[in-house]
Amino acid sequence: MKLKSALYICSTYHHVFVTLSKCLIEKQDVDVILCDDIPKYAELQHSLYKSKIFRHVYLFNNSRCPGYNPEGLFKRCFGRHAHHRKIIERELKIDFTRYDRIYIFHDGTKLGRYLMDTRTKYHLIEDGLDFYKVIDTTPSSFMLEKFSGFRFFLKKFLNIGYIFCGQNRFCQSIEVNDSKDIQIPSKKIHTLPKKILYQTLLPSQKNMIYKIFVSSSVEFDTFEKKILILTIPLFIDKYVKTEENQKEIYSKLIDEYKGNGNRIYLKPHPRDKTDYSKMEGVVVLDRFVPTEAYNFHPNLFFEKAVAIHSSSIDVIENVCKKEKLPIGYLNRYRNYLNDWVINIIDSGSNE
Repeated sequence: MKLKSALYICSTYHHVFVTLSKCLIEKQDVDVILCDDIPKYAELQHSLYKSKIFRHVYLFNNSRCPGYNPEGLFKRCFGRHAHHRKIIERELKIDFTRYDRIYIFHDGTKLGRYLMDTRTKYHLIEDGLDFYKVIDTTPSSFMLEKFSGFRFFLKKFLNIGYIFCGQNRFCQSIEVNDSKDIQIPSKKIHTLPKKILYQTLLPSQKNMIYKIFVSSSVEFDTFEKKILILTIPLFIDKYVKTEENQKEIYSKLIDEYKGNGNRIYLKPHPRDKTDYSKMEGVVVLDRFVPTEAYNFHPNLFFEKAVAIHSSSIDVIENVCKKEKLPIGYLNRYRNYLNDWVINIIDSGSNE
């Protein structure tokens, strides 16, 4: 029997990248919702329509759906779902019952809450590479709550409020890159290594995905020695005290690799809003392009990739050597650091 079409809900470029890879391999009829958390999401919608990979590409204006802070115990427990559902349905005219399978990468979003509001069954895909291994130290750690106790089970079985990370009774499965050392307990977890997923793609499919994300104006000289430096938002994530501290750290890291015929490419993290454009002798890549997309360039190869305390380096494949600097590397900039980082370094937890 032919399956109904599937629906993917995407809030980042990485989500779209994974969705494209899965859909090209599985060859299923798919609709996609692009949330306006994605910068230039209307332009991305146009590119996806041109690719003819998806049947429909819907836009969801997250910003037009205000939050809801009910007063009173009854409204907090039972009125929240009905009110939130009305807000979403006013903006998004989609019948979710048409779909055989619904996939979402982050069920703590407004559409994730909507699935719980309507008691809709869904499948969760890990928000980023090995996200559930580091969820307690990320800016999204607000989603993580104690997965035991009377309060948790009361919320779960009576559907009072919201329970994220796939721990509610409506989530059917949780797909992760690697199940070892993850911080969420669940029998729903199954493993699909991203490396295997991407290796399954045909060269023509990789080229198609690459062109969706990377502008044709971006060119890589095949004769130069390329060094790739990946940033993380040190200031936004409160590792350092100021944005200038962050710029100086990466400026000095770049200086370490300049010369000897090296060409430096800087790939900012998608959440890193720092302007690196005035750094001399550096090619700054688009921060919104998924790092994995550069693996799909047929002739691109880096001599070395360097990152400070970041798992993004793990996804780079077309590289001779990777240098993943531990958090202890920041100790040389001790005056720039916030106390919690200093405490981690001093405790010896430098990995």
